[in-house]
Amino acid sequence: MSGDEQGHATEALDLDVIEARAKAASPSPWTYPGIESVAGGLLYDVDRTIAQIVWDNPGDHDGSVVRFLPWDEADANGQHIAGMDPATTLALVAEVRRLRIQVSSLSNAIFGPKS
Repeated sequence: MSGDEQGHATEALDLDVIEARAKAASPSPWTYPGIESVAGGLLYDVDRTIAQIVWDNPGDHDGSVVRFLPWDEADANGQHIAGMDPATTLALVAEVRRLRIQVSSLSNAIFGPKS
């Protein structure tokens, strides 16, 4: 797999890297109750704050911000992050591995083993 400078996948998924990141992260479940105030909202693991989700109000800037992050998008980001906690990520990694094995087996049964 190749990636960009931040380690984002640009081709195939590297399940080992994704799995390692999930195992190193704060424990599941993660919760995000939503934007709580003008300061944003907090993302929690089992018993502590692990991140803050913030949003931009266009009136608070001098025009130098290239792209504002509106409240609804910031809120959706928090919901997405909380929904992809380590347990969910590890379950998806296991499912992709299972499906890759199944596809390989079916491909071998139909076309024969790759040489």
